[in-house]
Amino acid sequence: MKVLWLNGRPVKNPGGTEQHTVDFANSLKKVKDIELFLAVAKDSFVNSKLEDFNNKIYVKFKAEFAPRNSYKLIKESLRIKPDVIIANNGNEYVNAFVAGKLSKARIFLFRHMVANQPFTIKKFIFPNVDKILAVSDYVKEFLINEEKVDPDKIDVIYNFIDPEEFKYSDEKKKEIRKELNFSEEDMIMLFCGKVEIGKGINEFIEVFRILKNKHKNLKAILVGGGKKLKEIKKIFEGNKDILILGPQKKVAKFYIASDIFLMPTYANESFGRTIIEAFATKTSVVATDLGNIPYLIKDGVNGFLTKVRDINDMIKKVNILIENKQLRNKFQEESYQIYNKKFHKDVVFNKFLNLIKS
Repeated sequence: MKVLWLNGRPVKNPGGTEQHTVDFANSLKKVKDIELFLAVAKDSFVNSKLEDFNNKIYVKFKAEFAPRNSYKLIKESLRIKPDVIIANNGNEYVNAFVAGKLSKARIFLFRHMVANQPFTIKKFIFPNVDKILAVSDYVKEFLINEEKVDPDKIDVIYNFIDPEEFKYSDEKKKEIRKELNFSEEDMIMLFCGKVEIGKGINEFIEVFRILKNKHKNLKAILVGGGKKLKEIKKIFEGNKDILILGPQKKVAKFYIASDIFLMPTYANESFGRTIIEAFATKTSVVATDLGNIPYLIKDGVNGFLTKVRDINDMIKKVNILIENKQLRNKFQEESYQIYNKKFHKDVVFNKFLNLIKS
């Protein structure tokens, strides 16, 4: 079976769709009866992470209208004769559709965002592809309610994380805490994401400051780059209670070391990858009730939900988790079971394989 995967965005700094392509391409490469072809931008993050792939077509889609690259994609599709074409970005939908129809391939479009698509795509492309693959239940609902896509056209294929990298154990937690100079008695809050106002960094800092006055063993880990990073480093310079790390290539160990993951984002998260990372590493979650987050967390069952910018509610719920180890453990175990049943790589990827092979 021949699969042509298209991700022609010429970006060097990865977003969700770029990491998604890398994850799925690496998994597809290991499937014996699949021959994978990649259509990627030459100077892109995706290409740099998939250097060992032989079957590559270099195309660049900054926008939908890219005649030279569209022609190249169609020409290569007719040569390869793929069984399936998969597009990962909105700018590629028209190109994937035309190439797929001319080469008689089945067409799958991943939908990552909840932004409205142009009339032509909604009217002519969406109804005439084989499947639209929403990365979350929230995106699926948006496609049905706002884009008026036939529900039968949509399947949900979640993003997945590396299960080995995010594998939890009590022993590993002890080792990482020792490495980071934290004790077993410390209660650690984690922020992992862009260090910017829209991701709720101000709320995270305020919650930490207030609760630190009450709980002397409270510590914080801050992972990520962004506009506020320099300012926060300056504020907490010399403070041993908060570890400010900046951007990190590997983040799993910081989840494993932590007890509570606070996600005070202002954004309508279309998936919420960091929450899945917390689930996998048995880290209790407190997060704002936006976008796909309420599809991941049932308030009081496997985590806590709060309103945007509601610092008092965040303080209240983080404090409950600090003081109630039994509830903290309950949330961790509930979330870990959800991760294994719905979001584990094996579950997600096998569903995806069955779809493209059926």
